[in-house]
Amino acid sequence: MKLLTCNFLSCPLKSCRSSPLSFPLHFKDAELAQDTELEYNSEVLDNLLKRVEWDALVVSAGEIGFVGLEKPQVLLDEDEEEEEDDEDEDDDDDEGMEVDAMGNSGKKGGSVKKGGNGKVSEEEKLRDEEVRRKLWEVVMQTQVVSGKLVCKCCGYEFEIREGIVNFLLPGHLV
Repeated sequence: MKLLTCNFLSCPLKSCRSSPLSFPLHFKDAELAQDTELEYNSEVLDNLLKRVEWDALVVSAGEIGFVGLEKPQVLLDEDEEEEEDDEDEDDDDDEGMEVDAMGNSGKKGGSVKKGGNGKVSEEEKLRDEEVRRKLWEVVMQTQVVSGKLVCKCCGYEFEIREGIVNFLLPGHLV
């Protein structure tokens, strides 16, 4: 089971559904394995970051030994803006010229240069890439092979065997 999966799970017991303590489930006695065959993919990571409950991810990662997980600072919009800038540099012909309301002409899709605070420095970009790769390692390449997921609300322990969580409840809890 990937650490990412835990970010989408809560306790299935009826008595826990309304309690905020039922999410996230907490790891206990977790045995880990690394899946290094899965190569880093920034687009997949960007899509995941839109859906992840960050605080719960940090808690879960800390419980299995990844303490101090940092949130990436470069936003998806800034990445898209960089791609547009690269496309403009590659396209040097006069095709695609447009005139704005003030009568100024310029290339379509060109971006306005931002002031000193608007641009991200190369050092920040490199640091963010480092953070993203570490995050990829934690959420996509780290697997919990065995252990337990524990609900903080009711204390029930769901066993993990061979990477699969057993959410089948005994009859008296259904």
